[in-house]
Amino acid sequence: MYSEISAYRYIKKHTRIPVPEVYNFGLDSDNDNSVRVSYMLMEKLPGHHVPELPQKDKEANETKSKRFHEQLSDIILQLSACKFDKIGSLNQSREDPEVFEVGPLYDFFSTYPLNRGRTSFNRGPYSTISEYYNAFADLNFNDTKAHYRPANPELSPPLDEELARFQLIKQMIPKFAENTEHNNGPFVLQHWDLTSENILVDDDCNITGLLDINGVVGPIANLCRYPGIIYQTTKTGPLFHRRTFLNTFLERDAPENAQSSIIADKKLRAKFMKNAHKVWMFENTILYPAHKHLNLKGSGGLYEFAFGDPNFSEKAAFKKIGDSDEEFRSAVPASEQRGGKYSWDLPPRKAKRGRKAGKPGAWEKIPWVKDRKQDNEIREYVRVHHHLPPQVKAREGKRRNLGPEKAFYMVWAFVTCRDLAWVTPKH
Repeated sequence: MYSEISAYRYIKKHTRIPVPEVYNFGLDSDNDNSVRVSYMLMEKLPGHHVPELPQKDKEANETKSKRFHEQLSDIILQLSACKFDKIGSLNQSREDPEVFEVGPLYDFFSTYPLNRGRTSFNRGPYSTISEYYNAFADLNFNDTKAHYRPANPELSPPLDEELARFQLIKQMIPKFAENTEHNNGPFVLQHWDLTSENILVDDDCNITGLLDINGVVGPIANLCRYPGIIYQTTKTGPLFHRRTFLNTFLERDAPENAQSSIIADKKLRAKFMKNAHKVWMFENTILYPAHKHLNLKGSGGLYEFAFGDPNFSEKAAFKKIGDSDEEFRSAVPASEQRGGKYSWDLPPRKAKRGRKAGKPGAWEKIPWVKDRKQDNEIREYVRVHHHLPPQVKAREGKRRNLGPEKAFYMVWAFVTCRDLAWVTPKH
């Protein structure tokens, strides 16, 4: 929380980005905090969440959309001018308010769930992007090895396969860190959650406020990319269009107070945006590993991009890791696995008896599900994201009532996977 407070104060001091003023705060560790829990009293900013504009007034909507994306581009460019020499969490000195330093990293990705937060790992601050990503790669591996308890083993990969997958993700780090021009910095203030809930606008879609800045300083490529609002598949309208944002962002001149940013150079900005979606996929995969199964395989996945092989075989890569990766073999001895062998060296398990003859599968009952493979992909998407994928939500660009189709997958995700934590009442 203190890192978020520090970020608001730093941004207020060094940019023109509309963020709330923090009037007062207390940490639960403060001796003079009579409330005995952490709290923050902050300014209430004007405006409301980013809306879905009605389709009836197309010309006015295009004007609003252009203005909104110009202002959003200005915000990103100003954040990119807030440069530091380390990756970590921003902290304002409580003795000297003029001093801001980058300290160890504390954020949602490294502290949730609780077991993950208690797993020891290098929190930085980090001097390079590769050091930063390697710290999370080690956290993913060690946390999984210590706490891997799938609710439904029949639907989850075995432990050795899951750990081998993390080793493959770690092998991608050079593609996104060491082989880039900015592995050693500069590093910039991030906003990982530029979504419709954290951007406030007025009725003309002028941006009036920015919320939920977690105070993390990170790689420039993680800021110079599509903001979270572009990935909100449940929203429609010109304010959420990828192409509109991209064109505006690439053409926008940097504001006067952001001329020192390295992405003030439009050519460099375009170079970053060329692989922006892949950076987003990799960041989600290594920082928030619940998403990894959605980003790795298939055409356009991270395996094909990072290893340059359209015919990449995950099973063959697992076998290579099990045969030659000493770090993996010492951490996951084959002798401790089922049958004294790694799961990929065992004969395939016999399939369980299927449905009764004549009983249709999901893909036969639901017209838009073509086969078992697509059915499994949708189930995996629902398990991770808790909602249906965009291609299911709309047909021919129009929204439709999902009815029992939605219920089928939601019930499967919440009952079969026992994944009810996110709907548990906070009180």
